[in-house]
Order: sequence, then structure tokens, then C-alpha cells
Amino acid sequence: MTKSEAIELENKIDKDLTDLLRMECNISLSLTNRVKVSMEDSNYLCFDKDLHTIDYLHFNGKYDNLIGIVWELRNYFALNRFDIKNLIWSYEHIRELN
Repeated sequence: MTKSEAIELENKIDKDLTDLLRMECNISLSLTNRVKVSMEDSNYLCFDKDLHTIDYLHFNGKYDNLIGIVWELRNYFALNRFDIKNLIWSYEHIRELN
């Protein structure tokens, strides 16, 4: 994988998540080495690398909305596991990318 492919993959996943949740979203790797999904209004969810367990979160909103978001993200991660794992690999091996 090259740096440009990794950036392209990250942009694709960001767009998919934005379309799925109908709010601006970005995926990244947090400083604690967790998959972080940042959303509007400074909300975020950090998932363990199993892409199912939420390690920590910051959410200003209704609990019902949070449950729906978590459900949608888990489904997306399950359906796109290969892409997410490749993106995580690219974050962890950024220096090796050309």
C-alpha cells in the first residue's frame, strides 16, 4: 500500500461514515492506539481493534441516538472489515508506506 492509497482509503471511509450517519465523520487512530470515529459537535467514539468494543467516548446528545450510531458503526465495520484493517495497518506502518 502506498501513502496515496492509504489517504484514498481513509477518504472513502470518511465519506461512507458521513453518508451512513448523516453527519460529518472522520476515522483515525487515537493516541491510545484505538480506532477513533470523530463526529460533529466534538463527539467521538474510540473502538478497540476488535472493532466491536467501545473503550471510551464523548457524546453530547440523546442516549437513543448514541445507541443507533454505535449499531450503525458496528455494522459498517463488520461489512467493511478488510478496508478498516488495511487502514489501521497503514496508520501503524506509516513510515513504511511509499
